[in-house]
Amino acid sequence: IKEGQRASEEWKQAWWSYCDANGQGQYDPAVYPTNFLQQFVDTHSHIDLSNPAAATPLPGTFPAVAPAAPGPTGNLVAKIKDGQRASPEWKQAWWDYCDANGLAQYDPA
Repeated sequence: IKEGQRASEEWKQAWWSYCDANGQGQYDPAVYPTNFLQQFVDTHSHIDLSNPAAATPLPGTFPAVAPAAPGPTGNLVAKIKDGQRASPEWKQAWWDYCDANGLAQYDPA
């Protein structure tokens, strides 16, 4: 599921819609049982995952990120982590921010 989300914006949007309609509204596949994941894969196997560029944000923009765990910092931490996974530019911007602000590590948690 996660590889599909990285490879295809269409797959990612389909996963989010599937979770909203059939799941708990959480987008992390780790929270769902295997049969839930398999049903999604079986019903969305028509989506082309061979074009990773389709999921790559345009230069100068930041990728869309899924809502995260509730809490004062949960959403922000998840957005930073999702951004780092989705975009080298986002990751570098986070690292630059950490370096400029004297943070000893790059993990936002």
